[in-house]
Amino acid sequence: MPEAVPFRLGPGALGGGFLKSTPLMVNGVLYFSAPDHAWAVDARTGKEIWHYFWKTTGGDHIGNRGLGMWGRWLYLETPDGFIVSLDAATGKERWHKQIADVKAEYFATTSPIVIGNHVIVGLSGDALDVPAWLESRDPETGDVQWKWYTTPRAGEPGIETWPDA
Repeated sequence: MPEAVPFRLGPGALGGGFLKSTPLMVNGVLYFSAPDHAWAVDARTGKEIWHYFWKTTGGDHIGNRGLGMWGRWLYLETPDGFIVSLDAATGKERWHKQIADVKAEYFATTSPIVIGNHVIVGLSGDALDVPAWLESRDPETGDVQWKWYTTPRAGEPGIETWPDA
């Protein structure tokens, strides 16, 4: 289980000192994120309710766009290619699943989007040799429901329109 550590913003801070997430506000609680971090804050007082820290294995810490929410659960993408589910009331981790290996040069900065019973997550790469994709995860288990590549793969229609990498 990741351990809590102080988070600071400013020059040289993790994430470059910028909060890039769009907060969610639910029942008077603001939920927001930065790379490897998620918070719940009382919207009226500004008092921190909880802080979650993900112990990273690396990745590009340029930013994190926010959290997704389904019922009582929050979803966070980490710079090292994981999707993490948190209990919105306590910040306790429910589960985490690897989306892609950070060693393959993928990076995740997006906010998971919840549509029905699908948690949509995405990763970026650099075109054909590290193709980006979107996938749907089950909100209860984190298991993959489907996966869609944003560029055609070898043998698929349209691959001839992509230049050699």
